[in-house]
Amino acid sequence: MTRPVTVNGALATAAFVLGLAALVAGSPYREMSDRVWAPAPDGSVSALVVAQWLRERKTGLRVVDLRGPEEYEQFHLPRAEPLRAFEPGETVVVYGADSLEARLAAQRLRDAGIDTAYYLADGVAAWFTDVLNPTLSPDASPGERAAWERVAELSRYFGGLPRIVSRGAAQRSTAEVMRRTMRRGCAF
Repeated sequence: MTRPVTVNGALATAAFVLGLAALVAGSPYREMSDRVWAPAPDGSVSALVVAQWLRERKTGLRVVDLRGPEEYEQFHLPRAEPLRAFEPGETVVVYGADSLEARLAAQRLRDAGIDTAYYLADGVAAWFTDVLNPTLSPDASPGERAAWERVAELSRYFGGLPRIVSRGAAQRSTAEVMRRTMRRGCAF
């Protein structure tokens, strides 16, 4: 008999897959430049950009969760709200379970006159991986370590668990942070 897939199970599976992908991709801190901290030309923003904007209390920032009410109640980004009307001049970041729905929503907002509408690249999973659970290999170069320190500071601000871990531990740690976050009710 198969069990139905729960949201927590789906998130844990997504985290595991992303952890494996991270192992193949290598360190994201290797070539970290200012482009990591700004919107991309395709209209996407990284979880680190959103976290920085939230921490800075960027004026006019609206973070919009496109997922259903149940998923929103289980976990949402800080200051996130359901989709509603926007004013010109606001910066809107939309996110969902994946990038496709959010990318289309951001494009519709831009078409409607919200010029600074962006989508969170890789959705909620990016927040868990990049903000709440950034990891760095113990054999990282001094440059990688220096770049990672900025990410680690931002992670701690949001209650994250930045760690220097071996490659095998990195894939397990994202799922652990997700479980810990859900358990303590860190829906901001």
